[in-house]
Amino acid sequence: MQIIKEKILKRISELKEISIDGNSLQSSEELFVGTLSIATSVYGINSPQLRYLIDLRDKVANSKYMEGEKYLALYIAPMVNIKNLENAVIGDRIYSLEKIISGDLFSDFMVMAKEAMDSNQKDVAAVLTCAALEDSLKRLAKIKNIDVENKEMSETINTLKSKEIISGPQLKVIQSYTKLRNKAFHAEWDKIDTPEVKSLIAFLEEFILKHFSE
Repeated sequence: MQIIKEKILKRISELKEISIDGNSLQSSEELFVGTLSIATSVYGINSPQLRYLIDLRDKVANSKYMEGEKYLALYIAPMVNIKNLENAVIGDRIYSLEKIISGDLFSDFMVMAKEAMDSNQKDVAAVLTCAALEDSLKRLAKIKNIDVENKEMSETINTLKSKEIISGPQLKVIQSYTKLRNKAFHAEWDKIDTPEVKSLIAFLEEFILKHFSE
């Protein structure tokens, strides 16, 4: 348990260093997904804290704010939430960590995505699974010594394509999931169907097994 706490506190520290300067969209999304992941671990899939984050994303995305104001709102709220999470972890107010499978806690969104689907939390599963897809693509690029640090998922895919690391049917499937990723990260919940989230989960299991099993 102590090791898990240390990993979470380390990840929280990394998230607190994210700045709104530069690419505000990417910064807001990175902070939101990171906070969502930790909140799922600390409070559980059906917690009001997790529901708050999802509802917040929904309300801001559908608001009449200017785009810059939306990104700022989606940056400030998770930043406040991540500080509360830090206090919860330090104070041992941890409810669901025992259920987490060992391994790389913060890159393995798949575990939590499956739990979300089992709890009929389709929206949470969509965000986590899409985050897992993007994270896996960037990890694959890193293994191949390709720098995609500040690139959007579509740019990462094109880079991997140009290096012939992904191609053929697999490339087409991955490209098709960019639409799901964009819908999930912009809170377009009514446009996301449960079957496509389950499809991505199944695809990712094979993709991760193929590229990261050694």
